[in-house]
Amino acid sequence: MLLSRFDVDILPVVLFIVNTASYILLYYLRLFLVNN
Repeated sequence: MLLSRFDVDILPVVLFIVNTASYILLYYLRLFLVNN
């Protein structure tokens, strides 16, 4: 019960971190492709 509750609490945080990381990665990738 405690573990599932912990998963529910941490899921939005994990999704936010993954979303932000992918956005930054795509931004730098586009910047790199434009420079070359």
